Formats: sequence, C-alpha cells, structure tokens
Amino acid sequence: MAGIWNGNSGFSIWDRTDLQNLELVGGCNTSIIHPRRVSVYGDYAYVIAGMGSEGISVISIEDPGNPREIYVVEEIDDGNNISIVRDLMFVCDGTAGIKIFDLEDPERPELVARYDTPACATGMAIDIDEGYIYVADFCDISIYDMSRVLGIWNVQVPDDSHDFGEVDVDSSAAWEVTITNAAVQPVDVLSVTTDSAAFSVEFDEAVTLDPGEEATVSVVFTPTESRGYAGALTIHTERRDVIVELSGAGAPQSTPEEQNMPHQFALHPTHPNPFNDQTQVIFSLDRPCRASVLLYDLAGREVIRLADGRFSAGAHQVALCGDGLAAGIYLLRLESAGRTAARNVVLVR
Repeated sequence: MAGIWNGNSGFSIWDRTDLQNLELVGGCNTSIIHPRRVSVYGDYAYVIAGMGSEGISVISIEDPGNPREIYVVEEIDDGNNISIVRDLMFVCDGTAGIKIFDLEDPERPELVARYDTPACATGMAIDIDEGYIYVADFCDISIYDMSRVLGIWNVQVPDDSHDFGEVDVDSSAAWEVTITNAAVQPVDVLSVTTDSAAFSVEFDEAVTLDPGEEATVSVVFTPTESRGYAGALTIHTERRDVIVELSGAGAPQSTPEEQNMPHQFALHPTHPNPFNDQTQVIFSLDRPCRASVLLYDLAGREVIRLADGRFSAGAHQVALCGDGLAAGIYLLRLESAGRTAARNVVLVR
C-alpha cells in the first residue's frame, strides 16, 4: 500500500496489489494545505506541504482503513522533498536548507540538525553508511558531512580554545586536554600537532578510541619573549580534524632579588636547563604549609616525587637527578593547598 496526496488538503492510502486497478483503502484530511510528498516509517506517514505551504502532517496509519492526523511539525517553511532513512527524517526546506529530524518518538519528530544550503534545497540523496548527504540546491550540488549527527564520528574536547595566561619567559605551563570518542563507532586519532613553536605536544603514535573511550595529551606553552602568542592545536582523525585555539603571553622573568623573596609562592627556573646529569630545583612558599614538588612526563604520568612534606615560608632547594630517565621534556610542578606552579625541564644525553 502507498500513501499519496489527494487534492488540496487530504491524504489517502491505496492498495497497489494490482497496479492497473488501484483500490482506495482509506483517507483523511490534513491541517496542512497542498500536500506534496509523503514518506512512511512504521505505522506513521509524514506528509510534507508544498507550493510555499508550511508544516509536515504526522498521520497514524496503524489502521490503513482509518488513517488520522495526530500532529503537525511546524519547523518547515517551504518543504520540497522528504526522505526517511533508518530513524531519521530528512527534509529539503527550500531556502531554509536541509533539516534532519529524529524519529525516536515517531509521533513527535525532533529537529536535531540543520544545514544552511546556499540557495534553495530542492532534492537530496543520502549515504547513511558513509554519513554524507548530497543536495541539489537550485543551481548547485552540495555535499554535507552528517557523521556527527549520525554518531559515525563525534570526537569531543572540553573547550574549543584555551588561554595559558601569563607565563614567565623561558618557563612553561601545561594544559591537559582530554579527547573523547562520543560516537557509536571507533575512531582513529592519527596525530596531534601544533602550528607554533611556543606550543608543544607529545603524541607518539596513532591510537584507536572505542566508543566512549578517552585519551589525554599534554600541551605545553613555553614563551621565549615577552609578548602575546597565538596558535592552534589540531587533532587529526581519519575523517576530519578538531581544532583548539591556543593563546598565552610571555611575562618578563623575575630578577634574582625577586626570586629570593621569602614571601611568594613560586617555582623558580632550574639551573642548568637543559641538563644532563643533575639540576637544582628552587621553590619558595609565602607561608608555612605542606607542599609537593613532582616531575611529570608529557603524557601526564608522575615520574618522580622530589619533595613532599611540610615546609617553612621562604626558599627551598632540591636536586633533580637524571639517572634512569629518558631524554626529553619533563614538567616540574609545585603543589600546595590548591595552588600550582609549573616549569619545564629538558634532559639531554
């Protein structure tokens, strides 16, 4: 049986067993005028209005002999075409572009995505497996990636930008970014890169994230001049890239006199840096408190706990020995009572 439009404001169902002698099974009036096209999903038919009319009529066809309109979707202004694939309804809505509705509740379609096409969307073809929709847009053909809407691809990060704030020149600040696969299929993270020497990230090899799985990378900002910096972190996947804007500012280094001030919370530059065998780590506290000095690799793993205890106010010094450590960039972190300070150190061989 097939539902077709009938007249100016009606819907009818016909038995097409004998194509040369169609038999009327049932029909009903619709709230929309000029019904133009219909698509069927289970026990429901969705009739789109044409000729500049608005809306989609949702019709229950559970009883084909007695169809009845149960709802009107109002988010359509100038419907030209309608198609249902799996549990999604795709609508060409003229100059409003392509609209996608979720049919999880078939009686109340929910608008979940909209693509603003350049002119007037009149026709479409849908590749649901690859996640693309091909749109005839009056005088152009456009291709849109629906992978995020379909759940094929959905790589998420907490923020689309991060500001490191002011960091002393030749010092470092680190930010850990969590990459989450929110899709229903695995995703390959091929590489993670930055486009500025002031921002660095360590990402050794491609990883495959299963649905719901996370990966964490550490981004380090190391200004070499007293000025503002801008860059981008790019997460490369097999389908598309995720870009996070980065910013920060280099602040003039403290003078030795300032570094020796007893009443400041600070992690001072290590000497030497880079180092081969051993370097001295100097930190100061503004009051007696418990503090820890830890060394992390760029993957965010704790490598050494250099100091952990209660210290008096003023400057303190501990030695960092490179024995047993691989060459590379490490992050020193001073932690105390919810406050942190960080610097990078470089071990060379």
